[in-house]
This record gives sequence, structure tokens and C-alpha cells, in this order.
Amino acid sequence: MYSRILASYIVIYLTLFTSCVSHSRDRYKKLVQEEYADAIVDKYAGDMEIRYHLHCTGIKWGMLSGILRLVGPRFSTNDPLDISMARILILELARELIKRINDSKELQPYLENYPFSLQNIEISMGYCGKDPESQEVCYAFLKNKEIYYEQRDHQTERLNTLHKETYEEASARISHQTVDKL
Repeated sequence: MYSRILASYIVIYLTLFTSCVSHSRDRYKKLVQEEYADAIVDKYAGDMEIRYHLHCTGIKWGMLSGILRLVGPRFSTNDPLDISMARILILELARELIKRINDSKELQPYLENYPFSLQNIEISMGYCGKDPESQEVCYAFLKNKEIYYEQRDHQTERLNTLHKETYEEASARISHQTVDKL
């Protein structure tokens, strides 16, 4: 008698559980434009790791109602960075990301604006140095067309801005030949 009741409960439980799992899988199915964006950014991140020894630690997405508004990859490196090297890397990362997104014919209909621009990307890069007393740039980021270079204050453990410049100012300071030599 009890085994029959227990068997009934198990059947009911399994029926409900499998239908919930099936429903949740459908609910979280990626949109086609998410697949396109993922493929572009995954390839970009892999190429940047090979080319510049930068490891992609995460990506910030801004997609609302299927429209891509923002892409923000985060990178880390074990190579020491000064402002000059961080500038070159941030500029190259930004140029390459914008180019790849704009070159994708499949993704273009899903972009908030075409061409995708600096307003649509945020790039950050952290230096994971071994020397805790290092005076190197430990964090650099591009947001709203401005690049910030930060250094850790070892007494307070806070980040202090060493330098801030617009994307245009940074571009004017380096030549494309320098970027190509990296």
C-alpha cells in the first residue's frame, strides 16, 4: 500500500520536475543575435590573448529587447604596464573590437547604432603583477571615450588615477606603426 503511494508521488514529482527543467531550458534559450555577438567576442578574446598575452576575465553585455547596446570585455595581464603600453593596448583593443562588430553582417541589424562606436564599448585591463610595491599601472579602462590609468596606493589599497585622457588625445600620441609592432 505504502509502496504504491510512494510510487505515485515519485511519478508525480518526476513529471513536474522534468517539465520545469524543460520549461526553464526554453526560457533561457539564447537569441540568435546573442549567439552572433558571443561568437565575435569569443574569437576576439582568443586572438587578443595570443597577440598581446591578455586573458579575458569577463564580458559586460548591454542588450535590451534583443538590441546590442554595449560590449565591455575585461582583460588581465601578467606583463608590467606603464601608461604608454597601457595606452597602446587599450587603443588597439578598442579598434579591433569595433572593427569586428561592424564587420559582422549578421549582427548589424541587432546593433543599437551602426556603425558601432566608442560610445558602445567599455574595455578594462588589469595588471596582475607579483610585486605588491610595484609603481606600474595596475588598471586601465576606456569608458565614455575616456581612458583612465590607475595605480594602487599600497597603504590604503585604493586605486588612484595617474592619468586621464580622451580617446582622441591617446590616439594622437601614438602612431599606427607603434601599435602594429606589439
